[in-house]
Amino acid sequence: MTRAKPLLALRGVHHHFGRVQVLQGVDLEVHAGEVLALIGPNGAGKSTLFDVISGRVRPSAGQVWLQGRRVDGAPPHELRRLGLARGFQGSRLFDRLSVDEHLRLAMVAHQGLAQARWWHRDASPQGLQAAADRLLESLGLAGLGESLAATLGPSQRRRLELALLLAAPATLLLLDEPTAGMAPAETAAFVSGLRRWSQGRTVLMVEHDMDVVFGLADRVAVLAEGRLLSVGRPEAVRQDAQVRQAYLGVFEGLPGKTHAQEPRC
Repeated sequence: MTRAKPLLALRGVHHHFGRVQVLQGVDLEVHAGEVLALIGPNGAGKSTLFDVISGRVRPSAGQVWLQGRRVDGAPPHELRRLGLARGFQGSRLFDRLSVDEHLRLAMVAHQGLAQARWWHRDASPQGLQAAADRLLESLGLAGLGESLAATLGPSQRRRLELALLLAAPATLLLLDEPTAGMAPAETAAFVSGLRRWSQGRTVLMVEHDMDVVFGLADRVAVLAEGRLLSVGRPEAVRQDAQVRQAYLGVFEGLPGKTHAQEPRC
């Protein structure tokens, strides 16, 4: 049986800043419908790889393919139209806007609505507010539509940021440390929700919490010093001797709260 072409493919991707080689010959495939976790020590090149994939940085060499189209060097807005949506590690919400206003703004941007009436809840285009309400309810934010972003807790802010990604017809979600700053109970609830919300979508995420990685990922890719050390099922990667040596026993102690950012390489 011939396997379907990957949704996202990186072929020999290199990137350098001056004389510093940040990515060195990265080959990676992400297939439709899977959750792939990208892990690695601080300074491994994970953020740069996300920047390359999302069009914020043009690779020094190599190719990036999205849905069978070569896109290395394409600007972020073009990749957005091709179905790629990226979340960032730090919060990028507008504290003085409400939850509803954030979501309606995202929906209007994706649907290309030029009218100014969308800004007001009672004057939004037909169906827009109903869709926003359904999305907020599914993410555990029901009843918070009029709340300002500044009043939300860390988990609620993360849920709203995810809602903004899901408001687009995205086929590939890039999530950068989606549980950063959450308490254990919030993390568990978020992971449970993310497992539901990601069904039918393709997710590539950077995550330091190994409980999250092993609870969500279909496959794990390990990056160290700009090179991929291993790609495979979580248990297979966990037992890889090269990964364990480079990652300084980060997989020890599972289950339990284990963070991959703590080892030093």
